[in-house]
Amino acid sequence: MSPAPSELRPIRESPIRLTNVATIAAVVAVALLLQVSPNLLGIPEGGPAVAGAGAARAVRGEVESAVSSLAHGAGPAAGHAVSCAATGAAARCGASNVSGWTNLTAGLQASPSCRGDAGMVYDPAIQKVVLFGGWGYCGWYQVELLNDTWTFGNGTWTNITTSVGVAPPARWDGGMAWDAADQEIVLFGGWTLNGTMLNDTWTYSSGAWTQVPTTLAPSTRHGPGFAYDSTDHEVVLFGGSPWMGSGTFLNDTWTFRAGTWNSVSGAGGVAPSPRRMPMMADDPAAGGAVLFGGVDPGFGAFSDTWLFHNGTWSRLVPTASPPARFDSSLSYDPNIGGLLLFGGCFSQGCIVHENDTWAFANGTWTNVSAQLPAGPSPRGAAGFTYDPLAHAQLLFGGSDGGHHNDTWLLGAAGLVLSNGSGHSTPNGSGGLGVVLNLTPWNGTAPLAVQFTAHVVPANISVRATWSFGDGGNGTGLAMNHTYTTAGSFLAAVTVTEANGSSATASATILVTPAVSGGGGGSSGGGTSSGGGNRAGANNSSGSSGKGSGTLAPPAPPAGDGARTAGGSASLALAGPPGLVPALWLTVITLGVAVGALGTNTFLQWRDRRRG
Repeated sequence: MSPAPSELRPIRESPIRLTNVATIAAVVAVALLLQVSPNLLGIPEGGPAVAGAGAARAVRGEVESAVSSLAHGAGPAAGHAVSCAATGAAARCGASNVSGWTNLTAGLQASPSCRGDAGMVYDPAIQKVVLFGGWGYCGWYQVELLNDTWTFGNGTWTNITTSVGVAPPARWDGGMAWDAADQEIVLFGGWTLNGTMLNDTWTYSSGAWTQVPTTLAPSTRHGPGFAYDSTDHEVVLFGGSPWMGSGTFLNDTWTFRAGTWNSVSGAGGVAPSPRRMPMMADDPAAGGAVLFGGVDPGFGAFSDTWLFHNGTWSRLVPTASPPARFDSSLSYDPNIGGLLLFGGCFSQGCIVHENDTWAFANGTWTNVSAQLPAGPSPRGAAGFTYDPLAHAQLLFGGSDGGHHNDTWLLGAAGLVLSNGSGHSTPNGSGGLGVVLNLTPWNGTAPLAVQFTAHVVPANISVRATWSFGDGGNGTGLAMNHTYTTAGSFLAAVTVTEANGSSATASATILVTPAVSGGGGGSSGGGTSSGGGNRAGANNSSGSSGKGSGTLAPPAPPAGDGARTAGGSASLALAGPPGLVPALWLTVITLGVAVGALGTNTFLQWRDRRRG
């Protein structure tokens, strides 16, 4: 039943309606004031990129976090810089110039669940790390087999399971590697929850999994050594076990090329003894796939090192080696020109774990644990692969009886390694090398950039010559150069010894025009560092003008040997072009006032008609 007219009069005459209107108007005005000029509210400018009002709402929490940390003088977490860029509303960040272990976990918005023995490799085709499957449960000795697919890029995990089509069956402890020759990820074998062993072959490319029909393939197994051999341009599989526990272990060798498996067992040389869960990785510097360790049927662990090259196994005899172990993590790192090994299992049943870090370069192993800050807790079965956009190893999860889902970066540049003859060589380079550092890598013109070339080894005399990509040149290990025009510039440094040996590193610098906007002024300095971005290292640095402008494009991969530091997405909280902030604010305020008056007049007119 409709209310009587007399029941409407108190509502019409009540001040509550006008108060609500005024409150709404005030909220709108404050929100728009924040959009026009954060400085008017005492908020410093700078932070993640924002594009338009919708984008501003989408990343409001990140903007507030970033500007808050800037206001308190925060810098990069643990001294590690982060390069950020943006496309639309999403801030895309990637760590750069990482040194040692960096835990990204706390800054992640999403993450795969706890697990161990998942497949995890970097996919250059999409410039992201791809993770598949594994076994785990966020508890002690619980088991849950998985077949989800995730990517990691620009500091963010993304679950793409629903978009990859028909995925391989759930499994753990199979083999997975990037096949550079065929430009796809290859997955083989593993075992299921009920102990069934698999020998199916799958590939991942163009965002989809595809099962490969095979007439000949390795037998069912889990825990094989599995890696791409960039020297011979093929995927290599070694050993594994067709059983859950002790029993028959294998030492056969297979190669996979152009969709076809080939058995190369007995083709030449003496193969490693039967074992499962050895660590195997491509090592271009060594000239093939390197295998280390593993476990025998009696659960005795190995500490031997082998090289597979041109269809033949040969045992290497390094002057030092890690203690015997299995189910560790092993990956090639171009920063040292060799392999990095982390953790693993030491005893029957994988009860005792380690979290030491070793490097293999120049034909021998070096324990680099003491050179690194505290890293992941002891564990085996962790995903471990080099992410070239982060210039660092990415480690995820692993098992110590229970399972983990933490995410770490390991930057290896600067590690002091043995050269195999009792001497030490920085960065593990067998010959002359150079690492390029620069800050910032992007910004508005004029952009002053500091360049530094670090020679490997460090104790030799060289001549360093620079080309800055804009016609400028220079000599010396440390240089300052200012880019006065907008553009993308490839800077390169070449170091040359007296005997003529030389090495070159390069990186791309992005220079954008100064932001302008009808009185809004050019962009600010933008070199302050602060927290609040998505990358987990909690750093954001950038520039902001009050006029409208465009966002910086995503950072390109740096050149060989190059390192990037500094630079970030810019924050552009801008009004319509052609209106200065004071005039825009006046227009908005008048608009709100007129709207409030008009609304109140309409409501009174409506109530009078009802009365």
